[in-house]
Amino acid sequence: SAGNTHASRTGFYHLNRIKEHARGWLPANPWLSAQLTDNVNIAQTCNAFWSPGAGTVNFYRSGGGCRNTGEIAGVFLHEWGHGMSANDGAGSSNPDEGYADITSFMLTHSSCIGRGFTSSNCSGYGNACLSCTGVRDDDYDKHSTHVPLTPANWPASCPSGSGPCGKEVHCEGYLPAETLWDLAVRDL
Repeated sequence: SAGNTHASRTGFYHLNRIKEHARGWLPANPWLSAQLTDNVNIAQTCNAFWSPGAGTVNFYRSGGGCRNTGEIAGVFLHEWGHGMSANDGAGSSNPDEGYADITSFMLTHSSCIGRGFTSSNCSGYGNACLSCTGVRDDDYDKHSTHVPLTPANWPASCPSGSGPCGKEVHCEGYLPAETLWDLAVRDL
């Protein structure tokens, strides 16, 4: 049928799988048992988003140099992570991007969030990714400087924005995501 697309099948699988996994940790959370609307093949390109008002995850078609975000597991898991952040009982995290990235890499075991999103490596906000064609790489050692982020060496290249430190939220999300990736992969 018209709705039977690669993106719809990918979403069905990954969203149900992560909800199943999360119910193992939070069995009494009603959001994890509720139906989640997944909008795929939206007639725009190069993005995906969680819509808190509608409670939906939304994914764009391929085009403009970007792959269909509804066909990339890491993007599904990231956008679902925004929803989990808003519905975990603790209120939304800020920067929410770190929470969403952590959600993604905990299931994919890949520090490259959304691998294959583009054909070139992510910019890393001035600390170029060495081998990640996704939106971000949360492994500091896979960036050109090979230096972990800390509050003391926060990248000056982060543009201003609405994050808790006054920077762009995706850039600010690197700090908690890199920290947890390092803890899980190197320290544990």
